[in-house]
Amino acid sequence: MRSAIRGLPRLLSGRLPFFYGWVILGCLCCAGFARQGPAVATLSIFVEPLTREFGWSRTALSGAVSLGGVLAALVSPPIGPLVDRYGSRMALSVAVLVIGAAMILLSLRARHEINARFGR
Repeated sequence: MRSAIRGLPRLLSGRLPFFYGWVILGCLCCAGFARQGPAVATLSIFVEPLTREFGWSRTALSGAVSLGGVLAALVSPPIGPLVDRYGSRMALSVAVLVIGAAMILLSLRARHEINARFGR
């Protein structure tokens, strides 16, 4: 079964009248479309607690979620060639390092704001 699946791209690429990458792109688009419904339904559970916690309006929260989707769409394409060139372990290591540094900077800023607010 596994060898039949591995040979499928070679079999299809010779018979398709277009580039096989379009099949992969179509499958990814279908998967993203199918994922969107549960993602929105899950987010709707957290709208009220998030707006209460951060003091944001629903519009601001929706804008933040949309901005996250746009940023993911802009950041994702350059990551593929990096993974192909340096390997997934290196790409994952860099991603963890960048996200960790961002979290540290955000926590330092939050601590500074709390100290400024309470006069410490």
